[in-house]
Amino acid sequence: MRRLVYIAFVVGTLCCALRTPVAAQDYERLSESSTLGTARYMGMAGAMTAVGADPSAAIDNPAGLGFYRRSEVLFSIGGHFDRAWQDGTTNYGRARRASLPQASIVLAFGEHYANNTCYQNAIMFSYRRTHDYSRRLTLMDIDQPSLGDLLNEYQIKRGIAYPTERTNIGYRQDIWESGAAHEYAFDWGMSINHRWYVGLGLHVQSYMLASDGLYYEQFATLNADSANHDIENKTGLTLNGVGCKLAVGLIYRPAQWARVGVSLHTPSLGSVSTYTSGVFSALTDTLRYSYAPDGRRSAQDFHMPLRLSVGAAFTLGNFGMLSLQYDYRHNFYSDDLHALRGGLEISPVEGLYLNAGYAWETTFRTSNRRVDIDSEFKRQDTYYCHHLSSQYASAGIGYRGKHFMIQAAYQYRWQTYHYNAHQNADTQLLRTDTHRFVITLGWHRSNP
Repeated sequence: MRRLVYIAFVVGTLCCALRTPVAAQDYERLSESSTLGTARYMGMAGAMTAVGADPSAAIDNPAGLGFYRRSEVLFSIGGHFDRAWQDGTTNYGRARRASLPQASIVLAFGEHYANNTCYQNAIMFSYRRTHDYSRRLTLMDIDQPSLGDLLNEYQIKRGIAYPTERTNIGYRQDIWESGAAHEYAFDWGMSINHRWYVGLGLHVQSYMLASDGLYYEQFATLNADSANHDIENKTGLTLNGVGCKLAVGLIYRPAQWARVGVSLHTPSLGSVSTYTSGVFSALTDTLRYSYAPDGRRSAQDFHMPLRLSVGAAFTLGNFGMLSLQYDYRHNFYSDDLHALRGGLEISPVEGLYLNAGYAWETTFRTSNRRVDIDSEFKRQDTYYCHHLSSQYASAGIGYRGKHFMIQAAYQYRWQTYHYNAHQNADTQLLRTDTHRFVITLGWHRSNP
């Protein structure tokens, strides 16, 4: 076990040392995560670091594979409905999407004895969709600093003379985002005398985010139906990246009714490529256009956050289990995240399981949230969002038979963000809520 922890520490240290600066708004978009996985995992709000015996829980803590006594195959299907709106207005956008949140195969090798010690091993190949980037936003405000004034402040002319006499500046911003983050994992877990459980995993990540923005200002009135805009800024952004990380975990059972678990995920070592484009126009005496040169940038040794989870689980007689968990994510280019999770599982009759869970996640430390524009305005997507908090409430039901299992879960998530149209614009409060449904189907061998 000491060797596993040492390997994870060394890899994590190397990843930190090799980091390359990445645009703050890009990093925050890519590093967003969700509590996605099997229906059981989602029903317990992801509070399973000390629970195990579930593919999604084993991705979080590979030591949980040590609880497997039989092989199984699982896959999940689901969908979500998402809304986002500006606080204090009726402007909102919707996004709907169906997806495959999870698929896995677990191979359990049964018990064997050596030197009066009982060992039990299992390995898992799995896939999990860790986040959906789909989002639609429409934001409006009046009496705002102008983007044209900001460009004048930076002495960026673009061949356009911006209007100098204007009143009642108002803007409208439309944002369309799509894409997802995926994780492909190979994990191993072992039980020692059914008291100590250790695990190690190799996880490969991929992420793709596409974002299109349309920003315009009107200096007299803000009329969404008008075709004449004093300033208009159309932008495009595509982010693609891959990464690889290690996960190491430990679960200890000090008593038959209690478990304590801890897992560490190193920062992922990888790369990300950015493609940007833009068309800026201003209405002065005539309508004038300025095209931003297509920008391509590749950041080598880019990595996602380090994650540490600590949890405890307690059996409730023969009827269920209560699980509590704390998560810490260290972000190198933005705020750290802290989360508290709680999950409950009850089995009123043999084979039937009921789940419920709640999670709260927030940014914990404050920092300068301003994101400056490119000094030459080569990159024109000036807007950025900062995550403030997320909350999850969920419930699920499942049945496990001799060979077949089925689970279903519903999850409600609500989040808050700070949004800025550009670095001089006033901060707006965004709220989102997401309704998510998932069904997990599986087959497993009968107990030997």
